[in-house]
Amino acid sequence: MGPKLVDYLTYEPEESGILWIKFNRPDRLNALVGTAEENGTVAKVGEYMRAGDDDPNVRVIVLTGVGRVFCAGADLRSRAPADVTSAVTAAATRSSPAAAGMLMTPPPAASGATPRAAPTTIVATPHATAS
Repeated sequence: MGPKLVDYLTYEPEESGILWIKFNRPDRLNALVGTAEENGTVAKVGEYMRAGDDDPNVRVIVLTGVGRVFCAGADLRSRAPADVTSAVTAAATRSSPAAAGMLMTPPPAASGATPRAAPTTIVATPHATAS
């Protein structure tokens, strides 16, 4: 069974063994929703990655963004003024949403999961422009 889906992230497994997880807010430059709360983008990326890692058919997870931008960072417009400082601090302490999602992933013993012999490969594909 897959993760509980949200509209701001896609979860697209392919028969080839590739799972595409995509930030899906191109109108907001794929800015993160919330911080680490249950339905925030960072928590959901971790949930999606754990679901992909638990699926024996998934061999590679690719994290990317829909549209022209990978991820613009925290969406401060959606935050209440009191939460802005904590949102900026949280965003600044994470190197990327992919890393943040991996940091939130509990070790197999803590989650009750049995590790596979070959762990799933995770690839992040930030958009880049030529100079």
